[in-house]
Amino acid sequence: MKNHLKSVIKQRCHSVLDTESSTHAIAQQKQPRQAWKTLNQVQGDGPFYHGGFTLIELLVVVLIIGILAAVALPQYQKAVWKSKFATIKGLTKSIAEAEETYRLANGEYTADIDALSIDMPAPISSSKGTTASYYYYPWGRCQISSSNNYAECHLYKSENTFISYQIYFQGDTICFAHNNLALAKEICKLDTKKNGTDTGNGITRYAY
Repeated sequence: MKNHLKSVIKQRCHSVLDTESSTHAIAQQKQPRQAWKTLNQVQGDGPFYHGGFTLIELLVVVLIIGILAAVALPQYQKAVWKSKFATIKGLTKSIAEAEETYRLANGEYTADIDALSIDMPAPISSSKGTTASYYYYPWGRCQISSSNNYAECHLYKSENTFISYQIYFQGDTICFAHNNLALAKEICKLDTKKNGTDTGNGITRYAY
């Protein structure tokens, strides 16, 4: 009886060990397949990978791009106009200084830009009169007036939409902004640090 009981226990132990060995072998067989599945999901290959974007994802990207453009474009345009305005300020100051040098040498101001000792950018065209002369550029124009004693450069957005910088010889310096160009008014206000005065003819005047 005792020997029979030992034999039963031994058989049961062998059975349990065999079951555990089989389970371990099956798990080892499954691991490579699971690893292959995971690897292919990451690499974008195999039956478990689905490439491309969903419609919602594309719409979100388009929306983000639109928001960035709406914010960045006005700031970019403002920066470009501020840079161009700084250029016409420099030109106007150079013309005014050259006019003062001419007056000291000749006793009067000249209406001819070409008579001044100044290196102006080459204009696309020019015109001269007895009391004023004009240089025309793709971005606007520069002019002097010997009758009103001022130099001025304009920066155009369109034919009747502009910002200008004007210097009266031995007098005031003024920034003019067309009322239809909000950006011009903003630049004049920032540059003069003053509020403008509507001249009544569609232009706002900002004195320095």
